[in-house]
Order: sequence, then C-alpha cells, then structure tokens
Amino acid sequence: MPEPSRLVKLEHIHEVEVGTKIRFLGCVHAYDDQTARLTIRNRYPATARDTPTAVVSVETLLKTLGHEVVEVGAWLNVIGYIRPSLLDNSEAVAGKQKVKQRSREPVHAAVSVEASMIWPAGAIRLEKYNAALEELQEACKPDT
Repeated sequence: MPEPSRLVKLEHIHEVEVGTKIRFLGCVHAYDDQTARLTIRNRYPATARDTPTAVVSVETLLKTLGHEVVEVGAWLNVIGYIRPSLLDNSEAVAGKQKVKQRSREPVHAAVSVEASMIWPAGAIRLEKYNAALEELQEACKPDT
C-alpha cells in the first residue's frame, strides 16, 4: 500500500524532514521548462522576500502535465517528497548571503519537492482553506 502523505501548509514545509511525503496547496509563480521545475508560493502575487517557496520538480510527470498546471497564477494541489536542495551551489550561496543581509526578517528558504502528483485546485477561498486545515491539524494532535 502506498505511503500516506502529510498535509501541511506551504509556510511549514521547511520544518518537514527530507524524504517525507507531503501534500500542500500553492500558487504557480514560474515554470522553468529547461529544468522542469515549478516555483510555488502561498500567495499571488508574492513580492515579500520572506514568502514561503517550494521549488517543485515535475520531471517525472511531464508526459501527463497539462498547460493549466504550469500556468502562472494557477493554484495547485501537490503531493511529493521533500528532497535535498534542487538549487545549484551558486544559487544556494547567493541565497545564504541574502539571508545574512536581512537577518532580522523571518526567512523561509526555498524547499525542494519531487512531485509524484499534481492537479489544479480550481477557485480557492484561501482563508477558508487555511482555517479548515488548521482545524484538521488541531483535531489530529495527540492528547498531551
């Protein structure tokens, strides 16, 4: 039987261990057809430097992806695995330098995800989605 995915908010995936199977909702900000990677964020447009970001590899899904999935502004459901950084060393070093320059701001480094399934989320009421997700996560917490 396939491993179940863990439903998380995009702003919390940086807290999840590498190798964990997750499911999250996000908005496409860019698609690089040379690397088959989507840049997904939790709001659109996202102009703040600290916007949580996932770099999602869709290379294994290329034969089944429709244009609606790679369209900028599309809201997507993503299931996949947290992977070590997809960024090359020069991008990672530049990112670390930027973090040092603005150390007082909350910073979320881009998290790498290898997608195993993606589908359009359609019209989203983000506030209702977030409230429902928080309620679900609260209900699933073990009693302490």
